[in-house]
Amino acid sequence: MVRKKVLILSLAALTLALLSACALFRDEKLSGEFTVLGTYGTNMVLQAGKPVRIAGTAIPGKGVNVTIGSKTVFAKAGPDGVWNATLPPMKPGGPYEVKITGAAREIIFRNVLFGEVWICSGQSNMAMAVKSCLTPEQEIAGAADFPEIRLFKAARTTAFDGPRREASGSGWQVCSPASVAHFSAAGYFFGRKLHQDLRVPIGLIDSAWGGTPIQPWISRKAFESAGMTQELSIIDNSRKQTPETFKEQHKAFLADFRKWEQTFLNSNPQATKDAAEWKNATIPTNGWTEVTLPGKIDADAPFTNIDGIFWVRRTIHLPTELAGKELVLKISRIDDCDETFFNGVKIGQTGTDTPSYWDAPRNYRIPGNLVKAGNNTIAIRVIDHAYGALVGTIRLIASPGKEINLAGKWLQRLEFAVHPGDLPPRPLPPAPRNQNTPGALYNAMIAPWTTYPIRGILWYQGESNVGDPELYMKYFPLLIQSWKKAWNDPEQPFLFVQLSAYERHQPDRKLPMDFYKHRQPAPQSGWAEIREVQEAALLLQNTGMAVSVDIGDPDDIHPRNKQEVGRRLALEAERIAYPKAVALAEKGTPAARSKQKVMTRGPIYTRMKIEGNKIRLFFRFAGRGLTAKGGRLNHFAIAGNDGKFVWANAEIDGSTVLVWSPSIKRPRAVRYAWANYPAEANLYNLDGLPASPFRTDKPDYLIK
Repeated sequence: MVRKKVLILSLAALTLALLSACALFRDEKLSGEFTVLGTYGTNMVLQAGKPVRIAGTAIPGKGVNVTIGSKTVFAKAGPDGVWNATLPPMKPGGPYEVKITGAAREIIFRNVLFGEVWICSGQSNMAMAVKSCLTPEQEIAGAADFPEIRLFKAARTTAFDGPRREASGSGWQVCSPASVAHFSAAGYFFGRKLHQDLRVPIGLIDSAWGGTPIQPWISRKAFESAGMTQELSIIDNSRKQTPETFKEQHKAFLADFRKWEQTFLNSNPQATKDAAEWKNATIPTNGWTEVTLPGKIDADAPFTNIDGIFWVRRTIHLPTELAGKELVLKISRIDDCDETFFNGVKIGQTGTDTPSYWDAPRNYRIPGNLVKAGNNTIAIRVIDHAYGALVGTIRLIASPGKEINLAGKWLQRLEFAVHPGDLPPRPLPPAPRNQNTPGALYNAMIAPWTTYPIRGILWYQGESNVGDPELYMKYFPLLIQSWKKAWNDPEQPFLFVQLSAYERHQPDRKLPMDFYKHRQPAPQSGWAEIREVQEAALLLQNTGMAVSVDIGDPDDIHPRNKQEVGRRLALEAERIAYPKAVALAEKGTPAARSKQKVMTRGPIYTRMKIEGNKIRLFFRFAGRGLTAKGGRLNHFAIAGNDGKFVWANAEIDGSTVLVWSPSIKRPRAVRYAWANYPAEANLYNLDGLPASPFRTDKPDYLIK
């Protein structure tokens, strides 16, 4: 027995000696100088249930000890001076201290929690702060003492030379009325809902920049993998760009563009010669077709998505008291250029030498000697270089406070079309180095966080890409998949907000409450097309969408009800990332009693079936059933073989919707809420979540 005790004591002494030797050896390997990346800090939330990663820099070949609770690991810096410490996963809770120890000093992060971490990114609707929301949200901000919610607001910064390691911003802050006031409202309300439902700490990272398109949020590596040479060229040029080189590039572009423009304008001289008299009031109008303005000049199929030169004209009747008086023709925008005539005389033109010519307002003076009592003719020659000919609101100003609205039926005619391949590629202007440069925001505001384990991503963006849904269909899945790859997490939840309803951005000049009452179904809608692309991304793994078309604002691109946006995002997060929370929420609910799952998203159209003169629509996520909120179903349109949509009757039949119109005997397509601002669209499921807008005549570019 004595010998056994001696042996045990000897082994213990030997073990202690070995441990001391190892500690001494490691002390020799500790770096005198070291840093910890700026994503880490006191008050941070580290992702629970995943291996813990702490990273920084040190002298190559030396390292640091990282300690959390009873766990310590040694992290050695590689040849690039970067060290990465990985510790075992931790359960939600805390607080803990995180100690990083070098040869001569120690950094301690205190009040650290383990919980659920989400990045909140996108443009202004994600960046919109809690303090900017409506009174209920402001009151909530005043009571926003949630010590287990932690906030990090990233600084708005760019990087053109490649991904950064270091993050900059506010550092980690405990959620309080002061810290939350300037934080993302959509992100905060999402995090608060999760915290209340899951009862775990929540970490939120606000990394958004208003007004930005999607391109700067995508990495060069992602563009390279997709073979997007134009974006790669812009990135590479931006890396070596200086103010002087930009001036030289822009000068060369202007010279190339002027040559290309002349080739464009002279591409069909006979057609231009034949159209020379179209400006006159007395020409016959056979061969002209009707078009509704404001709108896109492509009502006839041959015009659709074809660049070229178009004419629009309208004869108006003016009263005797306006004869001989000077008038002003105001057009909010023409895409791209124009020459405008009144009674056959040119009154103005806007060319490519005008800054932002495609979006510049037109204010053309009409001399009094051209104005006569009775019929007068306005003719506009629209030069459409690219992306569709659009004409904005048109008004004739007689005197202050007196105007004639010229919206409505006009005549249109094609002078000539320029088909793909008719001309050499259109020169593109050099892109200045700014926040919209492809890759610039990924490098500076996303890449530093890819070493920081997170649960998932929130995304609210798309407004700045309205107008090119086909390109967004390429960019959006690329962003989603490349971000998942950057975190090495293919199952990472990616949740996004579908664009809200919106008409124009003039918050101080409200539209009449019934401005939409007499509208016909819109043939095109840039906002509806982006919503369609966003919905298509749900085919990607672990994506979720919060429909917000019912909580938009016709006059403000920044709708204020971010509390409901956050709630709907949280519902999707719980479905994808926290199914146990959904199961718990179902207990004792009508859904549980009816053995139906709680729905976390609204109805989504899947297919249609023609039944005589009606079309039956089928949906996923109908849940316990469909309902028309507030009465009968609204904002359905139907078309026959001619493709012209008219407002339709619609009724719920079980989990389907039947749509028809007495004027359409052989229906072929249906659209729902297909407008920038689809007022009174009211199809919901019984869980109170709105249907996503849709069209059955989907384009080929959507991912299937």
